[in-house]
Amino acid sequence: LEDGLIANEMKALVATVALGMGFDKPDLGFVVHYQRPGSAIAYYQQVGRAGRAVERAYGVLLSGREDDEIADYFLRTAFPPADRMRDLLAALDGVESASIGRFQRAVNLTRGQLDQALKQLELDGAVTKAGGRWSRTAEPWAPDEERIERVTATRRAELEQMRAYVTTGDCRMAFLTGLLDDPATGPCGRCANCVGKGMPHVVDPARTRAAIDFLRRSLRPIEPRKRWVEGATGVGADAGGGAGSSVIAAPNEPGIALCVAGDAGWGREIVRARRGDGRFPDGLVVAATRAIRDQWQPDPAPAWITSVPSRTVAPLVRGFAESLAAELGLPYVPTLTAAAGPPQAAMQNSVRQLENARATLALDPAAADAIPSGPVLLVDDVVDSRWTLTVAGTLLREAGSGPVLPFVLAEARGREG
Repeated sequence: LEDGLIANEMKALVATVALGMGFDKPDLGFVVHYQRPGSAIAYYQQVGRAGRAVERAYGVLLSGREDDEIADYFLRTAFPPADRMRDLLAALDGVESASIGRFQRAVNLTRGQLDQALKQLELDGAVTKAGGRWSRTAEPWAPDEERIERVTATRRAELEQMRAYVTTGDCRMAFLTGLLDDPATGPCGRCANCVGKGMPHVVDPARTRAAIDFLRRSLRPIEPRKRWVEGATGVGADAGGGAGSSVIAAPNEPGIALCVAGDAGWGREIVRARRGDGRFPDGLVVAATRAIRDQWQPDPAPAWITSVPSRTVAPLVRGFAESLAAELGLPYVPTLTAAAGPPQAAMQNSVRQLENARATLALDPAAADAIPSGPVLLVDDVVDSRWTLTVAGTLLREAGSGPVLPFVLAEARGREG
């Protein structure tokens, strides 16, 4: 793809910012940022890939309401809390070495945060790594609070600069070069503010409708998990339950999600309903029916429907599943129960997610002898790690159901691997 762009065989290439850093193509005619970069310096470097050897080029920055949420997330997760770092060291007490699975069970951090924390502990000399396992050293450890506060404050200041850049009514180039201490800072006479030709704030309603319709037809695939995560109880040497098989005997079938949580199709309305609105939007059942019948067309076709029980929005999910069953002309059969426990969304890594799902989900004793044998449509409201669907599907298959076909209203924005 990169070679095709260099050879001008394509008009545009969608990529992460990793392509922009150091990418040398002098005749690039435009750079479009889909989200606001974290700093003015990063934006200046990235947008500067365009226009090096052409008379005119364009830089377009799209900034949406989700940008602050994304930026805040990266700030909050840039440094694992000191208490979690100590928990990692405590997980090495009494053992010669440990794998990542042991740390995932012991500490509620994402895999990325765990890797980052262990790398920092290794740099600090508190742990060593050999062959994918970590060991504790005799080196004492304490967090560098001053450095963390300094870096965090710098990054927050950079985010404020980018917010100001987005909203400024003055010359945008002068704003950027001023941040870079350019002595020749002054109006460029070419940016949107200087020439008075910014992008319109009012959009053609027909185009908005077309965009929403497009999103409402854009189903998201749910790939089945085929292996249990190493480190969970009964899986792997560090699990405490023996080195059990990691292969899932009868995994779910590929499934679909109707939208992405928070998107402009169905996503925002679904999020509002889950946060306390109390009802899903009108037309959602019909839209789900059409998505299943006309687009997805699962094979094998479902013969009955059940739903994943929710401790927070149980009537909402079950009510939707029952309405969907009526629309599809299929029986709805309640089969699963959910015990009290921490919310699945609070679990930050695969081991924690799997074990929490195993601890809370169970087959309803009243339904144990009445599980239909045909393929089942398993309905839930949101999918993230896929462990809830995996555990629920395993319970159904072990009870005698046919293939399990997950159908979920919304996919969360990020998935833990």
